[in-house]
Amino acid sequence: MSMSQILDGADGRIYLAASYPNGVFALDPTNGTVLWRHLFATYDGAFSDCPLAFDGKTLYAMYVRQIRPMQLAFRPYLRPAVQHVYAIAKNGTVRWDIKLPNVRGIIPAKNEAAIPLIYAGTLYVGSGLAPVLTALDPGTGKVRWQARLRGIMQSGMSAVNGVIYLADSAGYLWAIDARTGLTIGSVKTDMRVNVASPIILNESLVIGSRNGVVAAVPLRAIRESLQVAGVTAAPPDLRELLLLGI
Repeated sequence: MSMSQILDGADGRIYLAASYPNGVFALDPTNGTVLWRHLFATYDGAFSDCPLAFDGKTLYAMYVRQIRPMQLAFRPYLRPAVQHVYAIAKNGTVRWDIKLPNVRGIIPAKNEAAIPLIYAGTLYVGSGLAPVLTALDPGTGKVRWQARLRGIMQSGMSAVNGVIYLADSAGYLWAIDARTGLTIGSVKTDMRVNVASPIILNESLVIGSRNGVVAAVPLRAIRESLQVAGVTAAPPDLRELLLLGI
């Protein structure tokens, strides 16, 4: 197992997704006994990169699947791929596993995954393959909407008051309506954002970056596409905002 994250299920079990082998595991935290496992194909990837989302009953995460011909078992980097999202009940039963529409690209050399979020009855997941944010029904896996970003998204996201806040690899911070997927606002920064997941603190989005900068950007500035001295660049043209979406 590599780069595995641990989820405390608060039910006497711990859960993790891992590579070598690719799969999701439930363990007894007192002695490490594997209570159940669900294994995926050798040529799938990103399991150990992706922390699991959990609503108390079901585990949610994503993986990337190489497009044939398959190459480099367990190490599918820089290969063309599509993205899947799956749901596994805490007893190990797979509830659904779907291929996302409009999400395909080249698997990054590092940090293949995006970190999912469960918020207000919807599952949200970005992508390291394509600049797309997807909202799904957590019960069925049905896509509710997709929103186009400026760059891929390998980090998590935060949400409050019906708005999803996130960052993409192009340095944009986004405020997206959680119900409809419509862009409320966005601002361009000079930060190189990779896997730094933002948090909301005191009405600001706090986020780190690959170039060592940590910024706190007012949520209002993101929603209204306002410049913030020392943090953001010029706001995008309104016509560009109107063209966003799939």
